[in-house]
Amino acid sequence: MSPRSTIQLLASVLITTTACGGPEEVVPLTDPLHECQSYAPSTVSRAVPGRYLDSNDEQQVILTAPEDLGGGFIELVLTTESPPLSPGFIVRAEGDTAGAIIAANAVGTADPTTMRGGFSAAPGQRYVVVITQGLGAPAGEYPVKFNLDYTFTGTMDCYEGNDSPETAKVVPVATTIQAHAMAGYTANRLTATPYDDWYRFTLNRGAKLEAALVAAPGGHRMRIRFWGEDGVTQLAAEGGTRGGEIFTVGNTFGLGTFLMSVEVADPEPADWEGDGDAPTFWSMPYTVELREVL
Repeated sequence: MSPRSTIQLLASVLITTTACGGPEEVVPLTDPLHECQSYAPSTVSRAVPGRYLDSNDEQQVILTAPEDLGGGFIELVLTTESPPLSPGFIVRAEGDTAGAIIAANAVGTADPTTMRGGFSAAPGQRYVVVITQGLGAPAGEYPVKFNLDYTFTGTMDCYEGNDSPETAKVVPVATTIQAHAMAGYTANRLTATPYDDWYRFTLNRGAKLEAALVAAPGGHRMRIRFWGEDGVTQLAAEGGTRGGEIFTVGNTFGLGTFLMSVEVADPEPADWEGDGDAPTFWSMPYTVELREVL
């Protein structure tokens, strides 16, 4: 056999081995990196005693929320020992003197000697609580004791902080994301932007994907959007119309890196007072399934 024939035979064997020798390698749709860092959320309780010195007296307490990345919520119970004194409080984020997070008293509530309320708290934020009187006690009864019970309850969100495209956390496709749609007050007014959660995924091949909100966070009206890698070019969007709905958004993608935002389109109030109820989203995370459509 000539050298040329030998080379041709070897080439044929190599080609046959490559084509028929075993299954083709399957390229995974996405890399397995999943940027979820779990932690134990904080629970802090504290009692702050004090006294009203006269009917015009106000006292001030500073509360600092723990540094939990997912934030949490603070609940306050202010009691007195001398009816008809009806207590109240004004809550502000430290450094913001315009308006208040809560400004109310217990006058007209089911128990006018006890003032209750709560608000969403941001990590490490300091809050000023001014203890007031809605109705004072008779002059001869002062000083009047009061007690402020303070409780912080943290929420575990392993993706925080991911409130912007720049801080998006990496997730693979075929992931069930569970996170809290929480935003704590860093000023006396709360806007919608801090509620946004951003996620990043990279595709090794083209695919059709969908993101399904399968559990809503309380009464929030939610929205999910797909974006290009720049976080500016919107590719697809879907959302609820009233609050608490579940829905699905889909899109066909090529190779590359993309972003997904899970947003609160119409937030519930993030505070409560008096005879009101605490917001349901404080204890109800959302669940989103990011998956390939085959």
